[in-house]
Amino acid sequence: QKEWDRVLRRCEECPSEASVWIVEDNNYDGSIRWRLLPIHQACEERPPDTVISALLKANPRSALERDMGGSLPIHLACRERAHKSVADVLLHHCRKCIDCSDNEGRLPLHLACRQGVSSDMIDLLLRPYYRGAMQQDADGMLPLHWACAQGASCPIVESLLRAYPDSVNVMDKLSRTPLTILQSSSHPEKEAVLIALKRDISYWTTSLQDEVSNLKTLLAHSASEEKSLREELAELRHRFDQVDIHLEQCVKDKIALETANRSLHDQCAETTLQNEVLQSTNKKLQVKVKEHAKVLALMKKEQATVRAALMSMMGARKNISGPVVLSNAVEDMRNILTENRSDSFDDSEEEDCRFAEI
Repeated sequence: QKEWDRVLRRCEECPSEASVWIVEDNNYDGSIRWRLLPIHQACEERPPDTVISALLKANPRSALERDMGGSLPIHLACRERAHKSVADVLLHHCRKCIDCSDNEGRLPLHLACRQGVSSDMIDLLLRPYYRGAMQQDADGMLPLHWACAQGASCPIVESLLRAYPDSVNVMDKLSRTPLTILQSSSHPEKEAVLIALKRDISYWTTSLQDEVSNLKTLLAHSASEEKSLREELAELRHRFDQVDIHLEQCVKDKIALETANRSLHDQCAETTLQNEVLQSTNKKLQVKVKEHAKVLALMKKEQATVRAALMSMMGARKNISGPVVLSNAVEDMRNILTENRSDSFDDSEEEDCRFAEI
């Protein structure tokens, strides 16, 4: 049981380990017997595509690294019948690895046909590089030779014939055509494959032409959709520019509001300061009002005293005549005012003026 979860955690915790080569030396001369990276080992064990993605993220160059047999990870994945999603991840990461040969001149397509993978995997390998169906390995064998020799399904054979109709007549280094290999094999779908191989080349050419026509139709439809998408993109860009202009205006308005806010804040601070000054002045005025109230009360008191003194003088004038009596009355009034003055005032100048008026 493979512990793929631990592999994923290890890629996160120590990504540098994905670049470490595992090497075994020859006991006789000390030369390297074999070497491989973790991604090579993983591709030989039918891993989930998440593991391959993690290893490629940790070591992006590993997709083009070869082991001692000249095999890339995509070769090993095809040889060990890995899931299609694994090959998809490898090809998406590095498209050019699809036309790389190993030390025996075999493409990933050769190994996939030899190992009897699904037709979806073959289509995945043929679609980006249909010329792979035309390439012979070191033994002169095409992918179609391997498909016929190893019992590949009829849909796989048909896909190879559509990609290279003349492959049915190509001989390997042992002078064998795909048809002669099939006839001497125990292929499980032998009759169906024989029918496919014996068809005229024009059948596959016509089929290919139909496929090309369909592709042209799809391409025209795609071009129409692309035009529509471009128009939508232009409209979205126009809207984006309008939003950008509006946003720029909003920024300007925000700056203006912030400036106005700072000005109002300064005015508020100034108003507060003025309010404090006014409050201080008001307190002083209240003190002065209180002082003036005291003065007014004192003046009313003095007025009453003077009035009483005058009434006394008038009474004395009726009963007693003579300047002596009047002088005594005035002296008494002066003494009364002097007593009142000493109880309530400290400012001698104001009191002298008041007495002068009296």
